Amino acid sequence: MATYTLRQKAGLLFNHFLHRLFSFGRQPAQRNYEGAVTGRLFTDWVTDSQSMDRNIEDSLKVLRARSRQVCENYDYGKKFMHLLETNVAGAAGIQLKSNPVNQSGGKKTVDTPAKDAIESAWQTWCKKKNCTADGKLSFADLQRLFIKTVARDGEILVRKISGFDNPFRFTLQLIEPDQLDEKLNDERRNIRMGVERDEWYRPTAYHILAKNPADYYGSAVSGQRYTRLPAEQIIHAFSIDRINQTRGIPWTKSAIRRLHMLNQYEFTELVSARAGAGKMGFYVSPDGIGAPYDDKDSKGNLIEEVKPGTIKQLPRGYDFKAFDVDHPNAGFGHFIKASLRGVGAGLNVSYTAISNDVKEGNFSSIRHAFNNDRDVWMLLQGWTVEHLCADVYNDWLDMALITGQVDLPPRKIDKWRQVIWQGRRWSYVNPAQDMAANEKAVNLSVKSRTRIAAEQGLDIEEIAAELAAEETLLGLKSTSKESTNADN
Repeated sequence: MATYTLRQKAGLLFNHFLHRLFSFGRQPAQRNYEGAVTGRLFTDWVTDSQSMDRNIEDSLKVLRARSRQVCENYDYGKKFMHLLETNVAGAAGIQLKSNPVNQSGGKKTVDTPAKDAIESAWQTWCKKKNCTADGKLSFADLQRLFIKTVARDGEILVRKISGFDNPFRFTLQLIEPDQLDEKLNDERRNIRMGVERDEWYRPTAYHILAKNPADYYGSAVSGQRYTRLPAEQIIHAFSIDRINQTRGIPWTKSAIRRLHMLNQYEFTELVSARAGAGKMGFYVSPDGIGAPYDDKDSKGNLIEEVKPGTIKQLPRGYDFKAFDVDHPNAGFGHFIKASLRGVGAGLNVSYTAISNDVKEGNFSSIRHAFNNDRDVWMLLQGWTVEHLCADVYNDWLDMALITGQVDLPPRKIDKWRQVIWQGRRWSYVNPAQDMAANEKAVNLSVKSRTRIAAEQGLDIEEIAAELAAEETLLGLKSTSKESTNADN
């Protein structure tokens, strides 16, 4: 043990005093990010994280059930579904435009006969009698159901069936995600939540329940058998939020709680306003003796149901104490708007779109909101093309060439695969201004007529053909008229 002289001890004490003097008032050094700070104010904030698959397995069943209730029974949830089907798929669905190109002498020309043959056969197959195995959906119907199901349930399974009994020997079968059991896990066979994967996490097969476990008429999951379907037959579409994610979760996940509470709040306000409009009240007796009516509340006060538009005489000796309900609350509208802004942020749509409220916005703000929404719809159109349309078309083309429904040489299949998918587009917010801008862009050679037509969901070739037909028709009419005048 070290020993110190009196002088050394005095020196140590003096140094300690100086350290305390010059460090007085300083905050201790922060070695963590502020977002990682814990304490009394952050006890309800998570400090640990699980893998995405673990989160999904624990929450998927409840989350999907609540999402379905919100989207099927709540007004704003149904509005979100309507926005998706009308803007992503639209009335006609995402359209195929075949684009087989011939290259000769450095020039590219469209192979028109092949284009017409492919598009004609595709339109025939897209009818509901051929498109789905149950014969209920056209391809446009399927696109609308596809995007709604992915948003509401988090994922969808589409089975591609070759050899089916139709002229193309090809059809599709929709499978509800409930039939892909999230509790089926087997590390020996590398099965995670019903999906069999290889070492690179690429799906190799899907283990599908024969019946929907949520079906009232179905047997229990434990008593069912699984059908193993190769991954080549299945389109498993969902939005990937984290690396190595195996299953999808509803897009409504962050807005569900607010939508539910908002729905309950609106209902309570409605009931309260109705009660206030009825002007309910109680009969009060000074001595508490005698009861002209039998209905009483929990405290023994007489009550009577008052019908709108009626006036009654009070019983002798009784006074009437009104029960005034001050509803709807003065801040009701502002609170609903604030809540819907949060809902819109969670669903990635504007407040204007989800609420149908355009009264408070000016032209610039509404145009900005509409443009942002349209960017989202176009992004989702591209996602639908990548995960549904292109995949289906490639398999359909194989079978259409094999069956002779498309009478083209199979050896040029890469040429026949060249297509353009055209999604729904929207009219200009300010047509005159936007058309003038497009005209200027064409004159400056920075934009083509083809691109302008595509922005409106139109085909420049169809427009040119229509204009040529009109000119021919008008020319014939003019010639016919001149001939008639000459004869007269």
